[in-house]
Amino acid sequence: MPESAQPLIGPYESPPAVCRDYDHRTANVARLVAATIRDHLPQVQVEHVGSTSVPGCAGKGIVDLMIPLTMRKEKLPPEVEKQGYKDYTSAALHTKARTAYGYFEVKAKPMDSAGSSSFWFTREGVPGWWTEIDVFEIGGKAKGFEQKYNMNLHVFQTPQEKNHWDVQHTWIAPWRLADAYHVYGLEWDKDEIKYFVDGVLVRSVENTHWHQPLSLIFDSETMPDWFGMPKDEDLPSTFSVEYVRAWKTKS
Repeated sequence: MPESAQPLIGPYESPPAVCRDYDHRTANVARLVAATIRDHLPQVQVEHVGSTSVPGCAGKGIVDLMIPLTMRKEKLPPEVEKQGYKDYTSAALHTKARTAYGYFEVKAKPMDSAGSSSFWFTREGVPGWWTEIDVFEIGGKAKGFEQKYNMNLHVFQTPQEKNHWDVQHTWIAPWRLADAYHVYGLEWDKDEIKYFVDGVLVRSVENTHWHQPLSLIFDSETMPDWFGMPKDEDLPSTFSVEYVRAWKTKS
């Protein structure tokens, strides 16, 4: 880890830590929010996690809900198969709002199969531009990828040309990535893009093209040409994101 001696994330405001007594109303808030999500997305599983999910437990007083992204092998509807999809279902979360520049952090555990677990930013439709920032693409149980933290930056189109190129990098973790939750961060500013794992810098790239507001995405896919196909005995498997947080630099 050649860059491990470098300092952690730069000039962001850190609010003081606060511990609040348990409030029985938080459980009801969690139920109501989870029900609202399921009303709009009935196929989605919603879990109440964190200190407010434990009766009598003091903590931040923040209601945390987790939506697992699960891959299954199952029959698809005919209208979906007509589009070329078959055999597997998975999940994705896309933000409607777009963002650019800041520090973005997730605490996540990749799925324990050859299905991908990914955190990335992209947006088509920005006039003249199509770019992508891959914070990670992990094949938790793909042969040879169990410890590989795959990062990438893509340019698909600029105002001058339509020509896809990318800047790849892989960091080899000293642990099997699908075994536990870890904290993955991206610091993105106009000059540089930095990647962090558990607060340690593992990659730094000059920002030459990634200045457009992009949507934040979590998803899982089958990637047969890269990770291979997931084995039936490993499914269903779940990509779990405990939280996502975002900060803006002080102006």
